[in-house]
Amino acid sequence: MDSAAARGETPAGVALGLIPTLNDDCFQPGQTRLRHSEAIALLKSHMSAVVPVVEIGLADASGRILAEEIRAAAPVPAHTNSAVDGYAFAATTDSRARGITLPVSGRAAAGRPLREAAAQNAAVRIFTGAVLPEGLDSVVMQEDVQLVGDSAAPAIAIPAGLQPGANVRKAGEDVASGSVLFARGDTVRPQDLAALASIGRARLTCYERLRVAIVSTGDEVRSAGSGPLAPGEVYDANAPMLAALAGLIGADVTRLGIWPDREDEVRARLKQAASEFDVVLTSGGASLGEEDHMSRALSALGRRHMWQLAIKPGRPMMFGQIRSGAHDCVVVGLPGNPVAVFVCF
Repeated sequence: MDSAAARGETPAGVALGLIPTLNDDCFQPGQTRLRHSEAIALLKSHMSAVVPVVEIGLADASGRILAEEIRAAAPVPAHTNSAVDGYAFAATTDSRARGITLPVSGRAAAGRPLREAAAQNAAVRIFTGAVLPEGLDSVVMQEDVQLVGDSAAPAIAIPAGLQPGANVRKAGEDVASGSVLFARGDTVRPQDLAALASIGRARLTCYERLRVAIVSTGDEVRSAGSGPLAPGEVYDANAPMLAALAGLIGADVTRLGIWPDREDEVRARLKQAASEFDVVLTSGGASLGEEDHMSRALSALGRRHMWQLAIKPGRPMMFGQIRSGAHDCVVVGLPGNPVAVFVCF
């Protein structure tokens, strides 16, 4: 046999990449698949807000997505104040170098500022959070001073070394007036509620929660708690995980159960779900097998924009949309393996 193969040579077609080789390893396919960055870019290019906005109270805002930019209307803190319990005074070069002894004149506490002007060349007893009296710029901690007067004429000895401005929180030190705290599209976290309350915001404009349907597929899939498994069956590990993941990003989640491996029924159910939800999130049925009906149903009912990722575990993931009247529903088809589902989500 006079051929390149018989002579131990590589056929010209294979050398040029014209003759396909067998895909004997499912994790090393020959076809091009989307890389992670390409898939993210494609998803973002098709994304837009589809739900209306609503005004809600701060107590209900955790986990919600902002529909407005939020700026600070006033500085935080609003006033220059003491960071410690101690004594406020006007620091000088001499007081830093040699220390100073001052009489104590007046008292300032949080919510109860000094009413009159601070006496010159005197200290003011001050407590954490109290407004720093005008003309004073530093606070010495109470444990660092020595009391040298009596109750009739109290005085303190301040040691050397204290930096001017010590133990003082400047007005606007945390948040400057007019600065942007949150952008439209930010998700409100529990710690953000504190920041919002600190600038006096009691109500926020947020997007309504996305209505997300969770679907599992496969004749072999059974709900946990439904009884013992028959040979070849598995419990549905994906639906509870996806419901929790979607809930963590603020979705209003509905579980639509397990759909059978029948293309006509999958198509009918998907059509109905697309008319009622903003997103249908499925697991299983997104590959190329004869029993993988979800991808064919999406192609028949709408448009598929993405399929097959260069990600392992993952790979078969589809993304598309189905229009029902004026309503557009996003359909995301994830693999069946729970680890791949988690990675793709």
